[in-house]
Amino acid sequence: MVIVDHAFLDVLPDNDVLPDKPAASVQGPDSPPVPISQTPITFTVEESSHFENLPARSQELLRWATSPRPAPLTVDTAGECLAQLKIGPMGNIPLAVVSTANDNPKYANLQNELLELSPHTRQFIADKSFHSIEIDQPDVAVRAVVAGLR
Repeated sequence: MVIVDHAFLDVLPDNDVLPDKPAASVQGPDSPPVPISQTPITFTVEESSHFENLPARSQELLRWATSPRPAPLTVDTAGECLAQLKIGPMGNIPLAVVSTANDNPKYANLQNELLELSPHTRQFIADKSFHSIEIDQPDVAVRAVVAGLR
C-alpha cells in the first residue's frame, strides 16, 4: 500500500474559528469560463472491475470519492478515517508513506501515525513538493510504488 501525502490537517490553533466565507464573486469579462453542463461518467469502477471483492468500507469510501458531489472532507471525517485504519492491523502488508518536507508539527505527528500502521513501513520524502507530489515530484511516488512491489 502506498499513501501519498496524506495531509488533511486542522492547521488552526485549537481555540481558533474559521473566518466567514467571502461572498461569491460576480462573473465578469475576465472571469474563467463556467461550464453550462457536465456529463456524468456512467461507466464506474463497480461496473468495470471486481468491485465486490473489496471490503465493504473500501466500497463505501470509493463510492464517496467518485460521487459527483461528495460531502466535503472535514477534520472530523479525516480523523474518523484514520481511526478506522487503526481498528484492524495491516498485518505484514508493506506500507510506503510519501511525505513532504512540511514542518508543521501536526503534519509530522500524522505522518508518524501512518508509519505505525504496519511493521513493514518505509517513508519517502518529497522535499521539493508542497502538496501535489504526483505533479511536482512524481519520481518519488513512483519509487514508493516500485519499492512496494519488491
